[in-house]
Amino acid sequence: MSMGQSRPIIFSASMIRAILGEQKRQTRRVITRRNSLVDGGPAAKWCWDLLDFDTVWFDPGPSINGYPGPFLKVRCLDHTVRRVYPRVNAGDAFWVRETYRLGHGRPVYRADVPETDWASMGPWRPAIYLPRRLSRITLTVRRVWPERLQDIAGSATSVLREGRPQGLSGKKALAWFRGLWDGLNAGRGYGWDVNPLVWVYEFDFTGVAFW
Repeated sequence: MSMGQSRPIIFSASMIRAILGEQKRQTRRVITRRNSLVDGGPAAKWCWDLLDFDTVWFDPGPSINGYPGPFLKVRCLDHTVRRVYPRVNAGDAFWVRETYRLGHGRPVYRADVPETDWASMGPWRPAIYLPRRLSRITLTVRRVWPERLQDIAGSATSVLREGRPQGLSGKKALAWFRGLWDGLNAGRGYGWDVNPLVWVYEFDFTGVAFW
């Protein structure tokens, strides 16, 4: 497992504001072939398709090849058991992609603009197109672990670290997170009720580049 690598990650404008306001320190992402390794290496599609994610268990680690854990063990349709690790680990970094536009040669980030002004300032460029050189936010990963999405319901601290708005607590805070999650993921088939497996990334906000 290589350490110290840097990978892009996308956040919405509201989550960018939560990061800048030092409210958001965790993010959950559905476990996919793209953000995971199988037995320590990239998985071919045929191998990934053999994994039966209905029969998984969590291993605290370390693994036989030295991964500290925690990670997933997954039973396959070929009757083998595979180890699934995150591609991003403690000590790695995310460089953040966000919606933007160029104004007078400098980037303008939608998270910095009042929502009432978004339409009048368009067109905006989707976050996926933000190049590395225009990324202003770097996040250093502290911990990564797998869990089921709904496990967050048992941790008020995790809901807080997901960027919960001030003034919300308890069931209202959880309802906020559920709405946030479904708005981003339900259309892709990974809504709250599906309770998908996720990687939880806990990070430190390293700083902002100024233009």
